[in-house]
Amino acid sequence: PLLAVDLMLAALPPMTRDLQSSPAMGQVTLSVFAASFAIMQLLFGPLGDRFGRRPFALVGLVLLCGASVVSALADSIELVLAMRVLQGIGAATGPVLGRAIVRDLYGIEGSGRLMGFLMACFGIGAVVFPMIGGGLVELIGWRAVFWFAAGFSGVTLIAAARYLAETVPAPDTSIR
Repeated sequence: PLLAVDLMLAALPPMTRDLQSSPAMGQVTLSVFAASFAIMQLLFGPLGDRFGRRPFALVGLVLLCGASVVSALADSIELVLAMRVLQGIGAATGPVLGRAIVRDLYGIEGSGRLMGFLMACFGIGAVVFPMIGGGLVELIGWRAVFWFAAGFSGVTLIAAARYLAETVPAPDTSIR
């Protein structure tokens, strides 16, 4: 959510002006993202447990990257709103599946230290991403924040496709 929310805060005023929309509609882009992000976390946890973490992580990154590209090219606030819903759906895979993957790999006991490290990274991101977003808007324009999000999620997608193995243990199908 840091990438998709904090990064774009500075883009809201110029985006709404450029798309001839109201500031309220710009704020709705945050609300639809947050709603889809929250609801989908409730679904991705059980789905990742049942069908595996890797496929949903990859699909989430594809959605986040693709919706960011379309948002960067958008010519209406309605299209940005629709893409923000897709970004929320895609971004929801990160926290819920990321934590599950850490638990899968390090166990309940061993995951505490790594989770602390991840939370520290989120804290740093909450400070850094708004500054990056503001700088991009100032130097290039509001669309740059979506291009940055697309690039960041695209690089993450490539790394995950190459290096992320399935971490859900195979079910025991032996007859007892």
